Amino acid sequence: MCMFKRFSFFQKNLLLSAIFTFLVGITMIAASYYFEGKVITETLSQQGKGLGNLIANSFDPNLVKKAESELDVNAASQKELVAQLDKISKYNTNVAQAYLFEGELNTNGMFKSISNPSSLIEVGAVPGAEMEPFPAYVAAVEKAKATKEPATTNIYEDQFGSWFTVITPVLDSSGNVVAMFSIDMSANIIHESQISMVKGLGVALVVLFLIIFAVQYFYLKRMLSPIKELSNAVDQVGSGNLNVEMKVNSQDEIGVVVTGFNEMVKKIRNMMKEIESATGQLVTTFTQVAAVSDNSKGQAEHVLRSLQEISTTTEYLASEAERGNSQLWDINAKIGEILTHTSEAHSSIAKCVDESVQGIDIVEGLKQKSSQTEAITLGLGQKIYSLEERTRRINSLLSSIQDVAEQTGLLSLNASIEAARAGEHGRGFSVVADEIRKLSANTKQASQEIDELLSDISRDIVSTGQEMRIAEDSLREQTTQVEDTIQSFYHIRNNVQAVASSVQKVTQTIQVVEQSKESLLSTVESVSSMSEQTAASVELIQQNFTEQLKSIYSLNDSNQALQEQANRLASQLIRTDDEEGDKTK
Repeated sequence: MCMFKRFSFFQKNLLLSAIFTFLVGITMIAASYYFEGKVITETLSQQGKGLGNLIANSFDPNLVKKAESELDVNAASQKELVAQLDKISKYNTNVAQAYLFEGELNTNGMFKSISNPSSLIEVGAVPGAEMEPFPAYVAAVEKAKATKEPATTNIYEDQFGSWFTVITPVLDSSGNVVAMFSIDMSANIIHESQISMVKGLGVALVVLFLIIFAVQYFYLKRMLSPIKELSNAVDQVGSGNLNVEMKVNSQDEIGVVVTGFNEMVKKIRNMMKEIESATGQLVTTFTQVAAVSDNSKGQAEHVLRSLQEISTTTEYLASEAERGNSQLWDINAKIGEILTHTSEAHSSIAKCVDESVQGIDIVEGLKQKSSQTEAITLGLGQKIYSLEERTRRINSLLSSIQDVAEQTGLLSLNASIEAARAGEHGRGFSVVADEIRKLSANTKQASQEIDELLSDISRDIVSTGQEMRIAEDSLREQTTQVEDTIQSFYHIRNNVQAVASSVQKVTQTIQVVEQSKESLLSTVESVSSMSEQTAASVELIQQNFTEQLKSIYSLNDSNQALQEQANRLASQLIRTDDEEGDKTK
């Protein structure tokens, strides 16, 4: 950038023109390169689709189906298809290879080949081999199956060059897809054509650049010659020659500049004459200014002394106000601490009141639970008394059952005796008597076991009844203690609320003091601030008057220097007029 600034106007114009021409040429070459590739790609694609459609229609669908089932290279169907595929590469130099494959991906995500040309079979790609496709290839296959028309992939590159693939469906007489026919075609011609075009355009760009550069060079040199003359005239004016006048040779922008330059020189000559006239007036004015400056200097010194006295008084007042302000701030801090403590106490008391209320609620709930428990205990006691009574009734019934069992035993014994007497005729009655005796024995045994169980139950019922009576007494005592606790909580709440009321009154009193303190503090701060402002203003005025006094001294010195320069300027102007007069003669 610094080097560009050092160039002349002529060199800058040449450089910018060259850069612009170069950029336009590069842009045209890039656009031509792009559109050339697009046109050739589209042409090759159409040729490939036409070739693929023509060859796919020449295949016998039945032969393709047969070859799909006969994957042996030596099969007749395979040999016939291989011969057809070899002819495609042989008679079409732009075709690298052509092959047939199934149009559906298998479970491995690959296509299965049906028939390949001899070049692929020699490297191991036998019929039935799996083909690993890339995404664009799969998309082209799906498009060809859906439209039943040829589809092409994007151009891709490998170690052998640039390629694109044309995929065409092989249809039977019903229009169903039998297989997919694929042609791998070379796309090297696209890049070669683009390179050739770029080379041609590059040569044309260099020739055009040289022509434009030569035309621009001679045109700018001719056009900028008046500017060089104008530069020389400006140098003469700068050296003091105001009689320079240039010739106007054109009416373009440069002619307008030359005309303006001549008028400017005339105006400068007129201004020099006016300056000569004004210089004498300046000398007189400077003399008057010197007198006024001496008078202002004495007055400024008197005002400066007065301001120094005011400054001393104001500083004392500001220091006293600052000390009072500091004391009030100490009082403010103490009041703030008291207010903080009272606020904390009020908050703690409020929490205590809340907790007392919660305690009352909890104890009230405990009282209700105790009452419920007492009611449940009384109900259980009544049920135990009822159970004890029923146990007694069961014992009475059990005694009756035992009596019946004993009588039944006696009855079975008598029946046995009578059956024995009856002999053969009493045998059936004897069996009945035995069963009755067994029943009596079982009944007696069961009644004894029931009696033992009832005895255990009776003892447990009696023990439980005693414990229930003890529990009833404990519940009554607990209910009484809960009621006493509730009363204690009520007393605590009332006392805490009374303390909270007192703390609230103290807080209000402190807040009133706080408000009064704020007003007093604001007043003292205002006095302090006003004193500081007054002191600052006095100091500023003092500095201004000091600067003004210095300015007066400086003005006096400058006035003398200007007076001397005016005298020198007047003598210089007189000498210039004399020299111009001599040049005119």
